[in-house]
Amino acid sequence: MARKDTTADNAANPGRLKQIALTYKMTRKADKTIGLVLAAVGIVTFGVFLAIGFLLGHPIYLGILGLLLAFLASAIVFGRRAERAAFGQMEGQPGAAAAVLDNIGRGWTTTPAVAMNRSQDVVHRAVGKAGIVLVAEGNPNRVKSLLAAEKRKMARIVADVPVHDVMVGTGEGQIP
Repeated sequence: MARKDTTADNAANPGRLKQIALTYKMTRKADKTIGLVLAAVGIVTFGVFLAIGFLLGHPIYLGILGLLLAFLASAIVFGRRAERAAFGQMEGQPGAAAAVLDNIGRGWTTTPAVAMNRSQDVVHRAVGKAGIVLVAEGNPNRVKSLLAAEKRKMARIVADVPVHDVMVGTGEGQIP
């Protein structure tokens, strides 16, 4: 049996702890209080379960349960804050809408950049049970023609399916 080269695999795929450390560093840049918040969530959760354990007369059992639930609560809070920081860093970047659409999942199939112009105005397509959703990002004046052309194209191909259009941005009538 030939031995697999693990050094190449390790270089391309960092370990779980290294991924968590990198995510923490990225989150720390956007959210300076992440360390204090995670510590507070863990300590408060553990303290509540330990106090209940002393009141019920089983501090060891509820202390162990509290430790596990404190770790779980901290992981949930960390995940939410990391996701918020990642989306905050993507905001305003070309292709940010495609990255958000890729994270939707749950029955939606996304196709990024189905229409594009030289100014990097882009239209993305998401297909699901609700129909077809065209998501446009870029200058609102330039992207309207791209969006209208793609909407006509979709109406010709699938006549009975509703086609919705959404413009991403920070202006009036746009979705952040």
